[in-house]
Amino acid sequence: MKRILFTVILMLSLATTKATKVDSLLQLINQAALNQKADLYIQLSDCFYEDSLPLALKYAQEALAFAKKSSNILQEGDAWVALGELYIHSSNCDSAIHFFDKAIDCYKIEKQTSKFIKTGIRKSECLKQIDRYDDSKELLNNLVKPAQEGKEFKLLSKIYEQLAYAYFTQSDFEKTIEVVFKRLEIDSLLQDSISIAEDYNSLSTNMRKQGKYIDAIAYAKKALEIFEKKNNNEGLANTYSTMGSIYYFNDDNDQAIRHFLKSTEIWEKNDPNNRLAGNYNNIGSVYIETFNYGKALEYYKKALQLYRKQKKRYVEAILTGNIGLAYQGLGDFSKAMDYFTESLELQTQVGNKEGVIHAITNIAGLNYRKGNYEESQKDYFQALDMAKKGGFLAEELSIHKELSILEEAMGHFDKALESLKAYQVIKDTLQNQEARTQLNEFQAQLDLQEHKAEIAILSKENELANVEVKKQRIFTISVVLVSFLLIILIFIISYALSYSRKAKKLLEIQNHEIDKHRNEIQLKNKQFTDSIVYASRVQKALFSPWEELERFFDGMFVISKPQNIVSGDFYWYKFTNNKLYLALADCTGHGVPGAFMSVLGNTFLNEVVEDNCNKQANQVLNELREKIKASLHQEGMKGNTDGMDILLCIISPNENKLSYSGANNPLYLVRNKNLIEYKADKMTISVSMKESPFTTETINLEPGDQFFLSSDGYYDQFGGPRNEKLSRNRFKEMLVRHCEMPLKDQGNELEQLFESWKNNQEQTDDMMVIGFRIK
Repeated sequence: MKRILFTVILMLSLATTKATKVDSLLQLINQAALNQKADLYIQLSDCFYEDSLPLALKYAQEALAFAKKSSNILQEGDAWVALGELYIHSSNCDSAIHFFDKAIDCYKIEKQTSKFIKTGIRKSECLKQIDRYDDSKELLNNLVKPAQEGKEFKLLSKIYEQLAYAYFTQSDFEKTIEVVFKRLEIDSLLQDSISIAEDYNSLSTNMRKQGKYIDAIAYAKKALEIFEKKNNNEGLANTYSTMGSIYYFNDDNDQAIRHFLKSTEIWEKNDPNNRLAGNYNNIGSVYIETFNYGKALEYYKKALQLYRKQKKRYVEAILTGNIGLAYQGLGDFSKAMDYFTESLELQTQVGNKEGVIHAITNIAGLNYRKGNYEESQKDYFQALDMAKKGGFLAEELSIHKELSILEEAMGHFDKALESLKAYQVIKDTLQNQEARTQLNEFQAQLDLQEHKAEIAILSKENELANVEVKKQRIFTISVVLVSFLLIILIFIISYALSYSRKAKKLLEIQNHEIDKHRNEIQLKNKQFTDSIVYASRVQKALFSPWEELERFFDGMFVISKPQNIVSGDFYWYKFTNNKLYLALADCTGHGVPGAFMSVLGNTFLNEVVEDNCNKQANQVLNELREKIKASLHQEGMKGNTDGMDILLCIISPNENKLSYSGANNPLYLVRNKNLIEYKADKMTISVSMKESPFTTETINLEPGDQFFLSSDGYYDQFGGPRNEKLSRNRFKEMLVRHCEMPLKDQGNELEQLFESWKNNQEQTDDMMVIGFRIK
């Protein structure tokens, strides 16, 4: 009874406080000057925001009228914002956007950068609510520059947060990661540890979406460490959910459900933003995997009910598809198709490419179960094409698996085998053992942290319980021990003297043996290293010196950095028939195995490109591939798949042309400060699942054209402030930035960037870059 009475009194007190504030504001308005009334009416509108929308709108309109009457543009902007917020509250986003536009115009006139940016962010949120994601992204990108120039770093962090969400909802995970890293830089500058942890959690989610589970685990671990240190329950709940997803996609359903339930427990206690719905959806997905369709349907419907209240169509689209899967598992195909169709419509409307693929795949799977094989096959092919184009590896994995089952049912056993092979290749890529090992280690650390407190409490209790017993035993044990020890001590001293003499003699013998073995090991190590160094000299002697090429070009450079003395990266050239054949190759492996492959590649290139040769670039690569396959006895995908990636240029000065063909390695041209990338064929010089003839691209040369050839060892080097790959984008930026320098200076700049990026880290792979300028 006391508790109820207290609550009533408290509510009455709050109501009285609000009424007092309203009366006070009304009195101030009557006494205020004209240029003060607008601000007071806005405050009065705020008082009725939750309780009476009509009154709140009335006072906001009064504020707008007085602002215009006093010609106060800044107050007019504030009044437009107040109206916009009220229309968002009434779920009228179109009108809210119109009012925010009016406010933005006012703030631009008054040069109120902070208010202009804040209003722009609110407008972008409205645009997302009505599924205008492209307009929202465009607006947010336009806000970046004003925020940077005005040094509004907190607002810039908010812009990047909203921008990342917009890209994420449209399944553009590469762009999402790029934006999150930008936000991470700002949050680090602000020393905002909670935002930094949120960034890590976001990176973990996006890395998991791309199948990069090791990176996903690392970022989730960083996020958890910060949230635990700050006792931030909201962050912990989000990160536990992220961890559950990682386990789910690594087929560890027990750990997945464990982490989803941990997240749910936190949100059930305190869920101001209804993020509990996300966990209900995740738990339902785990139950689908364990064939508990009734339980899955229960959690999916809970989640859908919460999301519909929030009017979040992006996640509503996901939930309708998931509910369809539950009904399909229960055998209700009619309801399943209704939900799958609704999901496809919603996913298309919100522009979620990943979601569209899921919806089409679900429809294909249902058609298979209904015996409509041809319809199912058509849907699967459509979804697979979208997954390949969008880079959705996880979706491509599941489609190949389901396609193999369908093809087998249709009697297409060869095609079923092809789908199964493609499935296994992608699965090996996504679910590698290293990721599983790191997950297990990470979980062991978490379990240890959870039990530390329990262990400490139990230890304390045991200590207290044993104190009295120990006191009683100590005296008796002490007397017995002292007597016993005195007897033993005499024996030990005499034995120790004898043992010491023997041990000293034995130690001298052992030390002699250790010195002998150490010297032998050092000798063998030196002999081994000397052999590899000599092999390096032999390898270099086999290849033509690059200095002969300098006369052919208006400047050039070669950067070569083996990972382990000898290299699997090599260049090759030959002058014949008034043409220059120039290649850069990256062999499988590095060190001694890579060096063997490089010698093989060099030998075969000399055989393929004979004197007076007039072969096209793609012909050379086709013949080279056949020679590699024959020499390594490669048949199908069962044996070894060793080979090389290569790019080959044929330069014809008389014709002023360059023809190019590439196996996985692109060619870069810088012309008039612009970079042009010529894509390679996605095949290697070895046996592969998808083999077709290589293609050739012909380029008309202009004086001053600069060409660059590189192995992937340059882009893939780990380092930098965030221990990430150097990346192709940074490489291409360097090519354009320094394009007016002499070629040798450009080479020096590229080499310095590589070394500074690597810093004290181990070199990841062999690396080679070649650049040359056309006369």
